[in-house]
Amino acid sequence: MVAFLGVQRVRCHETYLGLPCYSGKNKKGLFSSIRDRVWNKLCSWKSKLLSVGGREVLSKTVVQAIPAYTMSLFKIPLSLIRELHQLYLRLFNRAILAKQAWRIHTQPTSLAARVLKGFYFHKSSFLQIKANSSSSFVWRSILWGRELYKQGLRLKIGSGQDTYIYHDYWLPRDGVFKISSSQVLGNFEKFSSLITTTGVWDSTLIRASFHEDEADAILSLPLPRRTTPDTLLWHYNKSGHYIVRSGYWFATKSRSVSSSSTVSLNSWWKQF
Repeated sequence: MVAFLGVQRVRCHETYLGLPCYSGKNKKGLFSSIRDRVWNKLCSWKSKLLSVGGREVLSKTVVQAIPAYTMSLFKIPLSLIRELHQLYLRLFNRAILAKQAWRIHTQPTSLAARVLKGFYFHKSSFLQIKANSSSSFVWRSILWGRELYKQGLRLKIGSGQDTYIYHDYWLPRDGVFKISSSQVLGNFEKFSSLITTTGVWDSTLIRASFHEDEADAILSLPLPRRTTPDTLLWHYNKSGHYIVRSGYWFATKSRSVSSSSTVSLNSWWKQF
């Protein structure tokens, strides 16, 4: 038969038609491809296409539909079923809590923000404060959501006089808001130094001081207004406001931040 069909003979296929051909003791590992397929599908959606409710419905549909073929022949381990649901529920949960963090940060005079500040961060910044042993479950939950919110924050340049070129997070580029080019200008050079006395970009200085992609990103920015202060915004929404669906999309793209990045970000937040 092998000679007639002109195919190779192998001892054993790991999968056939997408299903495992044999199983060992590790049943969860046997079906790990299902988890990967669900995760890849969740990551492929564009946030602008769906409302929060629509995304939740579609998430549940995908979680149920992708393993259906395998479930028609195998009993899926309960631990894997739980993990499939956690893939989207945990991120969706965090995106919603990040909305509460955004409200506290951007509406400091609201009743909720003032009450929480009096209890938990009256001597510190909301973006920098850490939970302690007396923190309530609600407060710990908000801080968990805040970490997602912080990862998408960058400075919107106004006058440029309050932003350090090499130390602050301001570059309008997905994922990395801090300059990565080798330092050419002064250590504490302000963003405003990239503008000439006539109020236009110093393109010669910018091209000579930064990588091509970073120079292009800088020159794509609108020229700063001299009287407008530099402010924080949520990068992943055109309005600069945090919305749940953009937070969920961002969470699927970056589930974790390296410890070195976390330390760097935390030190930066001390200014705010």
